[in-house]
Amino acid sequence: MSKKPAEPAKPGADAAKGPSAQDATVPEGPGPKAMQAGEPAAEQARRRDAAAASA
Repeated sequence: MSKKPAEPAKPGADAAKGPSAQDATVPEGPGPKAMQAGEPAAEQARRRDAAAASA
């Protein structure tokens, strides 16, 4: 849920390089939970960021 508003707010690969990775784990809290729940969302966000940076 918190990832949806963060996606449009992200400027591109710049945000995915550092803040995006932390932001994805910050809302979750726990390490293992954030990794499991953030894995698919993080991969999709990375693909979008990479595509935006490439374009």
